[in-house]
Amino acid sequence: MMPYLCGGILFSLILQARKTRTKTRDKLKGGSDGLKDTDVMMGLVEVVTGDCFDSAQGTTFGKCTTQFKTCQDYGTTYIPFTGPSVISSFNSIIM
Repeated sequence: MMPYLCGGILFSLILQARKTRTKTRDKLKGGSDGLKDTDVMMGLVEVVTGDCFDSAQGTTFGKCTTQFKTCQDYGTTYIPFTGPSVISSFNSIIM
């Protein structure tokens, strides 16, 4: 069986790779750059599906994002990566 990179691990690597965007002075005061995991996930969904994804907010999307990141069953309502049409269109763009 050939090894593969699951989406949760890829997403965690993307989160680790993002640059720190907060000034040091602001960090000392407890500031944040405002880029949450859910914001990164919305961007990833937009890259994969090609659709703007600004409407999903709240605890449900946050829960789905956390479940995806930890490689648990996350459902496909907000994160449609396993849909056959999404896979097909993504493959046609990449290939």
